[in-house]
Amino acid sequence: MIGLHLTGEESQDSDIRRQAAQYCLRAGHLFRRPVGSGMPLRVVCDPEERQAIVAELHDGVVGGHRGIKGTYEKIRRLYWWDGQYKDVERYLMTCEECQKRALVKYKDPLHPSYPTRPGKKVHIDLVKMPRGVGNMNYAVNIRDDFTGFVDGRPIRSKAAKEVKNFVLEYLSRYGCVGKIVMDRGAEFLADEVQSVFRKASARVSIATAYHPQSNSPVERGHQTLIASLSKWCKGRDSDWPRYFRYAIWADNVTVRASTGYPPYTLWFGRHCLLPIEFHVDSWTTVDWAEEISREELLAARTRQIAYGLEENLMTAADRLAVKRDKGKERWDKNDRIRKERVSVGDMVLLYDAALERTWTGKLANRWMGPYRVVEALDWGAYMIPELDGSKLKDPVAGARLKLFRSSEHNTFEQGGKTRQGSGGRKMESDETGQSLAACEECLIHTADTGEVNGELGGIGRRGLRSVSMGCAAHTEQTS
Repeated sequence: MIGLHLTGEESQDSDIRRQAAQYCLRAGHLFRRPVGSGMPLRVVCDPEERQAIVAELHDGVVGGHRGIKGTYEKIRRLYWWDGQYKDVERYLMTCEECQKRALVKYKDPLHPSYPTRPGKKVHIDLVKMPRGVGNMNYAVNIRDDFTGFVDGRPIRSKAAKEVKNFVLEYLSRYGCVGKIVMDRGAEFLADEVQSVFRKASARVSIATAYHPQSNSPVERGHQTLIASLSKWCKGRDSDWPRYFRYAIWADNVTVRASTGYPPYTLWFGRHCLLPIEFHVDSWTTVDWAEEISREELLAARTRQIAYGLEENLMTAADRLAVKRDKGKERWDKNDRIRKERVSVGDMVLLYDAALERTWTGKLANRWMGPYRVVEALDWGAYMIPELDGSKLKDPVAGARLKLFRSSEHNTFEQGGKTRQGSGGRKMESDETGQSLAACEECLIHTADTGEVNGELGGIGRRGLRSVSMGCAAHTEQTS
């Protein structure tokens, strides 16, 4: 139809003429007239030229690796093509420099555990404290995952010997545990500490680096203990070792919302007598021999024994499971939860969490890599090697990974499928896979000898051959 229209063998199409009014020619280039104020925008049809424009205004000296909106605003004030914003968005998503400096860090869905008995899994950790009486600088504690029962002690240094002595004291006092979770501190990984766990037949689980959520029961417990110590010390920070056992005691006799029981009750199977009960009698401190008969006393003792047995443990386990399921549901609704799942074979970047603990490195990349995922482990951990094949020693948490998008596959396409052209008309693609929308308007516009483009005068069919539109295939067709 375009050929017949140009030769004058077919009547003028008013719709095409109306579209042509939106464009003009200048120095052999096609420009789109602005809507309202502003200058005409150069129409760019060549995919390579489009990519060069985006690259220059994002990576170049005036680009500054700004975001999608900033880059797009620079481009749209100078050039026009269909799908411009999508092209900018796609290019910036594959910019390696931007990916490695990005502030956004995604979170992984929660992987809660569901313990059903005391001692099945415990967590150990130590926390740095102000220098206290007796030169105590740290507090080490072990907390049960099911009951929340905690025990700890102040220590002078985080030497392996001090940790070993505490672990031996704990195991001899409360018995062996099924599994113990710890971070990668040298004091926990030392042979003399690990040998104690082996002798006690306790399975050891080592948390991934820079991921305290793996050891969350004891990490959160630090906050409770420190808050109690702060209130008792009343500004005399060095006194904290004097009150440490009181903080432990108070923690163990306080009802936990997750189970509905005090940790002491679930751990030992009985009620912990409190000092107030010896001043103001409670059910457990009345003089049984004087107040009730022998039969009543036996019945009450039976109820006491039953209080800490299986029924209460099962109730607490059910409550804990419900609480953790609700916590996972709330957490997984977070906007920062990773939507794209990391799989074996994916290229990923690794977040450099060490930068969060230093004032230097302001210009350093926040993400390292890329790496390729070689194994997916339980609880959201992954194994990644360097690209040269050397395997990293330790697994990494999924929360420290994000998918890497390579720019090798970033190509700007002309749009081979049917799409919406200007003026709301659908334009079919030609044999070369190029859209005819912009080129058709250009041809009609150049064929018009003055009615639409009167300020440029007539070009004629001969001048049409030399019109540069950045569309080699269609230029050849028009000639």
